[in-house]
Amino acid sequence: MKVVRVNLGARSYDIVIGGDILGKSRTLFQQHKVGSRLFLISNPTVFELYGKDWIRQFEAAPFEVTYFLIPDGEKYKTLQTVENIYTYLLVQQAD
Repeated sequence: MKVVRVNLGARSYDIVIGGDILGKSRTLFQQHKVGSRLFLISNPTVFELYGKDWIRQFEAAPFEVTYFLIPDGEKYKTLQTVENIYTYLLVQQAD
């Protein structure tokens, strides 16, 4: 696993790259002390492959996990989709 730092001053962040990130993500989230609520944004194809296992892994941590699915395809990478995601997060009272 490799950590790459994106240096943006006060807005800097790390990107984690490597194999089996899904299997290590719960530990990474706990190490970085993220909140207890997680929001998974995915498309149906990726969610079918990984989503249920990811949710099950995090709920056992314990985290509260909710998800929002956007349709597959480039045509859904729009501002309307971003608005739908933000609306979902607002309704969920994400912080």
